[in-house]
Amino acid sequence: MTTASAHRFIRLCALLILICAAALLLPWGRPALGAETDGSLCMLTDEQRAAYEADGTLDARIAYQESLRNDRPSEGLISQAMERERAAQGIGAYAVPSNWSSGMASVGAAHVLGLRITFPDHQFEENDTLDAFQSIIGPKTQNGAAPAGTSPFPYESLSAYYYRASYGKLSLTGETFDYAAKYERDYYTNNPESLVAEALAALDESEDLSRFDANEDGKLDAVYVHFAGPDTGWGSVWWSNESTASDPTLYEDGSVRLWNMVLLAENSSNSWAARTIIHETGHVLGLPDYYSARSQTGQGSDRSGILTFDMMMQNMGDHNGYSKWLVGWLPEEKITRIVANEDGISVTRNGEVLEHHDAVDGDTPSVDATLGAYAGDDASETGGIVVVSNQDMGMFSSLYLVEYDRYAGNQSVRYLDAALTEHELPSGFRVFRVRGELTDDGSDYANSNLYGTAHSQLIELVDPDMDKAHTTGGIDYAPSAVGEDAYGCMLFEGSAITPQGYPSTNFFENASIGFTGLTIAAKDTGGETGTISVSYSDDSKPEISGELALTPTFEFFSNTSVLTLRASTPILKATEEMQQAQLVIDGSTYMLPFTTVKGDTVSTECLLDPEALSPSSRCELVYPAGMFVLGKTGDETLLSPEVRIPLQADSSMAKIASAGLYANTAYESTTPSVSGVLSCPDGNLRFVQAGGDKLTVHTIDRNNPGYLSSSTSIPVSEGGMDEVVKTLPLENNHMFVVARSKGYPSTTGLWIDLEAKAVTSKINLSGMDFWAFGARGSEIVVASRHYGDNPVGGTTLSLLSQNEDGSVSAKHAWTSSAEFIATQNHLLFSQISREGYAVETESIAAFSFDDLAQCIASVGTDSFESPYPEDLRPEEYADTVFYINMQRVLLSAAESSDGYAMVFSDILQDEESSSGSELLVSFGNDATKRAEVQLPLDNSSNSGVSIGRNGCVAVRSSISIGTAQGTQGLAKTVFYDSETLEAKQSLIAATTAIGSWTSDGSWIDIGRSITNTMNGAGSPLGDESNPMEGPLIHYVLTEPIDTPKTDFEIPQDPSTPPSVDEGQSQGTDSDTSDAKPDEAAKHGSLEKQFAQTGDIGASLAISAVIAGVLALHAARTALRTVRK
Repeated sequence: MTTASAHRFIRLCALLILICAAALLLPWGRPALGAETDGSLCMLTDEQRAAYEADGTLDARIAYQESLRNDRPSEGLISQAMERERAAQGIGAYAVPSNWSSGMASVGAAHVLGLRITFPDHQFEENDTLDAFQSIIGPKTQNGAAPAGTSPFPYESLSAYYYRASYGKLSLTGETFDYAAKYERDYYTNNPESLVAEALAALDESEDLSRFDANEDGKLDAVYVHFAGPDTGWGSVWWSNESTASDPTLYEDGSVRLWNMVLLAENSSNSWAARTIIHETGHVLGLPDYYSARSQTGQGSDRSGILTFDMMMQNMGDHNGYSKWLVGWLPEEKITRIVANEDGISVTRNGEVLEHHDAVDGDTPSVDATLGAYAGDDASETGGIVVVSNQDMGMFSSLYLVEYDRYAGNQSVRYLDAALTEHELPSGFRVFRVRGELTDDGSDYANSNLYGTAHSQLIELVDPDMDKAHTTGGIDYAPSAVGEDAYGCMLFEGSAITPQGYPSTNFFENASIGFTGLTIAAKDTGGETGTISVSYSDDSKPEISGELALTPTFEFFSNTSVLTLRASTPILKATEEMQQAQLVIDGSTYMLPFTTVKGDTVSTECLLDPEALSPSSRCELVYPAGMFVLGKTGDETLLSPEVRIPLQADSSMAKIASAGLYANTAYESTTPSVSGVLSCPDGNLRFVQAGGDKLTVHTIDRNNPGYLSSSTSIPVSEGGMDEVVKTLPLENNHMFVVARSKGYPSTTGLWIDLEAKAVTSKINLSGMDFWAFGARGSEIVVASRHYGDNPVGGTTLSLLSQNEDGSVSAKHAWTSSAEFIATQNHLLFSQISREGYAVETESIAAFSFDDLAQCIASVGTDSFESPYPEDLRPEEYADTVFYINMQRVLLSAAESSDGYAMVFSDILQDEESSSGSELLVSFGNDATKRAEVQLPLDNSSNSGVSIGRNGCVAVRSSISIGTAQGTQGLAKTVFYDSETLEAKQSLIAATTAIGSWTSDGSWIDIGRSITNTMNGAGSPLGDESNPMEGPLIHYVLTEPIDTPKTDFEIPQDPSTPPSVDEGQSQGTDSDTSDAKPDEAAKHGSLEKQFAQTGDIGASLAISAVIAGVLALHAARTALRTVRK
């Protein structure tokens, strides 16, 4: 069973969506994948991305998705289109690739093959029949009838949709067959083509497969494989996708061979299934996806992709006019070309000049063009398109394409207004900006939607509502502006797109670089036809200067910042030079490779390890000459000069005493698992590293935290331990570790004897939805979510005890309280009430682990599913009760001998949002409030608190900086004054677990190197990679922060273990690894390898509170918990 943990809190929606990712480790190294719901979009959703980040499969899924090459059109499609363009326009010749082939014809007949495949371990649902599969493909023969299906118009079948989309030019039929695979499904995961080849070979014994090559090109038109078993989600093999056979010889019978394959995961009776294969057939025909990779990898939340509905965007509506022009479904007599520039304006159609006017003083008169409906109820008719440009260079150039859309045919699309009432698509013009230039060899587009950005991609809607926030529309509705009653993503009568407005007719939305002078205006809309007007004027053409000034929009920056600057003129990032920004810090130069430009705004991501920058550093940001395009004059491109900007470092950054890499911490995978830093009863600081068949307990040197005084490897048994979930230091040099194996098939609690270097006891925790742990001696108290029927909800409290023979006894009790946070010695239970959407914490009771263990031992049962049924109400046994009475929930807490520090959520008061910021409150042991302070509104989510010996409070939050991949796991720790809770200093490091105080009041964090995670970002110029084998754990130690305020001695907390410089010394065992690091680690060198960490223990306590709110207040949709 998957263990729940709070992965991330997102401000403005209070908590993310509940996701359970039950992961299965596939035998050939594919992503560990779990079942998904029907109707997976081709675009990765935010919820899926969060789950895949959590289970560690995101990178593998992205790599698999990229391997499908659906970001680009097929070479064959481009080649055919170039031939048509030559015939129609006589454009310049390109070398047609000799190896292109289309598989399925785009014009004429196509006869496809459907395979419905079962496996020994997977069968279809009862309603997922062969007839249902046939119904979404269409009839078996020309003029035949397909079985009745459940898919609504216009997606009733593949055949019907493409007959309308092609205006009757593509007549598609198909036949479906059942096949039972020889082996279980996982056998084919590494090579699904072998499954198809196996099925084709079997079918070939009874069927003439050459009939599925209607265009007689020697390749099967397309093979549609509907497979049994769960959909394993975006970017995986067992998910709906299209690919071209990497080895067509796998099936080749002398007349035909395997070429295009479409895999279908959805139930054929599901209405989404037909839309899925319609989209994938777009790839079969050679069309690319029109969504953006930024939406796939979490690199920014701006609108991206084609910016409107389209079959190759969100499986909705018709293919746009540019796609149909490319495929060959729009004849020349349906393409009106308007060319307007400083010389004049011309209108041509089918090679004939219909109208021409010379320009006068750089201006032209306007010309009109009338279009009928782009897609209508008559499947064979289209109103065509209008192509507008400065020069007629054909479809493989920069141009604007206009189509008149109405609610009809394949464009039977609906949208939602502000009241969530659905409406039919109104009649109006959609204007597309196209940058259709080809690569030098003519085999691919130079621009793409997958890897481009808004205003710099292959195709996008010029949306009149571009400056407004938009809904995604989901799978049922067209995207539209938020809060608007009318659909504004079209040109309607009286509206226009000009060179001066936003959006404009300037390419890149930059007049200095992409000025066109074009005005496209809607003169008449709403009827069966619509009329547009086009004109040219150079009145707004800018004067281009060779100078560039960049002004920071910020006062100071830290080691992880997005440096945003305002340019003196709109610019564009140069692509040919591929220059990178540089940051000079105290004479050392660091490369900053992630820079984006949007109009006059330049954003550069600074992602450095904390030791690279100090509050007193002298800093200068440098943009090399040629990094930006200032403008274009004729054929000449004017590039930027070098720009140097002095910057001020954040004075609140903690000063770093030392930093570097720990020796003997190498790992092989890209996502190592390391616990937080533990303060142990013997006075040592330790952390635990998981890796395969062993757990390694590292002891930090008392006198020099840059060293590890010992590294003790503990063998673990079956399955290995790949993730540290929670660690607890115990008495007598023992430790309790909760770890789980790759793919989460098992979670185990381990008692470890550090001296014996052995696991003395273990217990399977896979069936426990645990949230908090505490220790009493060697006994472990576990708080878990209770799902039993009697009593319903609440918390199961378990006591785990070692027996002399190494076995473990468990006793289980129950409490109705469902919200809890663990501190050093107590479990804090929250009493929650609700009125409407307002959630209020009334009180918090601190229940000591000692008392809790005694209660469980005395009344607990042996059954986890049926714990002691009487309510152990915390208030009755509490050491302290805090009366809160706030519309907030407790996120994390820490205690010392002097009191508590607690972090509360922002105010939860209505259905739509939360308000205010998170709140830090300090209490005395008598529950009196001492101070409180609102935490910064910085898009962070709290995940840990720690109190120093002198009262300084460290509050750790997970943060999101920039858009580059690899920034996950960054955390900001802010240090607050012990009395006033005024923020004193801060530290940002790449770690997912809270650090620890040292004896002198310094703070130590461990994790991975930010620099090397970013694939070299922030690397000093001239440095070479670290010669040590494998990535190593990175540490950073601050100068003392938690210092006494007065000279008199502050009594030590008797409940706090001695710190690292006190107590007996920890010797190095002869069997442990070498304690001394190399010189790079000793001196905190920046020459580091990639080292990512992953400890979720600190998050477990936080998630308990939020999950409890969910249990009591399920109606509050904003409170959701991410589960790993």
